Amino acid sequence: MVEKGIKMKSVANSDQMRQFKTIAMSSCVLVSLAGTVAHAQSDYLWTGMAGVSDWNTENNWSNLSAGGIVSGFPSLADSASFLMNASVAGGEVLDIFIGLPNTVTFGGGTRSSTTIAGTITNNGTLTFAADLAGSQDAGIDQKLFVASGTSVTIGGSGFLIPNGAETGIQGAGMLFSTFTNAFGHTITGAGWFQDISIVNQGVIRPSFGGMAFRNTEVQGSGAIEIASNGQLWIDTGANIHNTTISGVEGSVVAASSGSGVMQDVTLEGDLIYGGGTRSSTTIAGTITNNGTLTFAADLAGSQDAGIDQKLFVASGTSATINGNGSLVLNGNETGIQGGGPLPATFTNASGHTITGAG
Repeated sequence: MVEKGIKMKSVANSDQMRQFKTIAMSSCVLVSLAGTVAHAQSDYLWTGMAGVSDWNTENNWSNLSAGGIVSGFPSLADSASFLMNASVAGGEVLDIFIGLPNTVTFGGGTRSSTTIAGTITNNGTLTFAADLAGSQDAGIDQKLFVASGTSVTIGGSGFLIPNGAETGIQGAGMLFSTFTNAFGHTITGAGWFQDISIVNQGVIRPSFGGMAFRNTEVQGSGAIEIASNGQLWIDTGANIHNTTISGVEGSVVAASSGSGVMQDVTLEGDLIYGGGTRSSTTIAGTITNNGTLTFAADLAGSQDAGIDQKLFVASGTSATINGNGSLVLNGNETGIQGGGPLPATFTNASGHTITGAG
């Protein structure tokens, strides 16, 4: 007998049917344990119709752990699965599953935040609603939020695609929130990452419009592959370290202030550094340059007593550039600058070339 209120969606293809069966089987296990395990995780399947986005509406979900009936909505102890295209806003959840080839869009309105505390398995596309209202506060308006003391991993064969300024991932601070991009998963597009520690084991691919990191560290065995005409913004409080940055013709590394850091990174391919009226990034440790890093020309004229387009070595520190590549200066107001009052040392190692005018 089928209970009144059951909401089981048809599945579009055999791949999605297999995904659905896997989720359903795991749910049956949870149901069998529910009598002995307190606060067992519930598995929910999104069934919301097009144009419906409220996470906290039970009619948008089937509770698979309760046999597929309409009963509640995912909380921070539960999992949520998407086997159809969906737009969702608000809410909180432990784990998320996105099946191929579906697109799930988070956000809407002037601001929206969905808290995630566990694992995202993304075999489709996770993206965000565009921020149409402009900045509403000091954080990101359309975001997934990683709470203090939480570590979240995103994996699978899919893509996480921010959708412009004020869309992306935010934590509670670099020391308190961690977001891991697992091997095989790709983050691409243009957007923001703020107040979080990122461990990149996969690919981060900034595109046109720019991917900005603010009060965020990025490290890991994966690569930051800047697309042609894409921009990597090492913004206020960012620290990009112990990773590889690569580019092709037109790829840009830039910063709007002098508080961002590149430390112990490897540069490959063709990269342009700087842009706008001024750009300053602090370098530390060893920069291994196996490509060509060319300063953007300074088109605005001198903005202050220092160099407008510069790599900066902080007071009392040293930085070394090595590798088989070239650092190309590009005229007045482009180059390397140190800070005082303590000595700052910059070493150009054997085999590496600095050329141009600056």
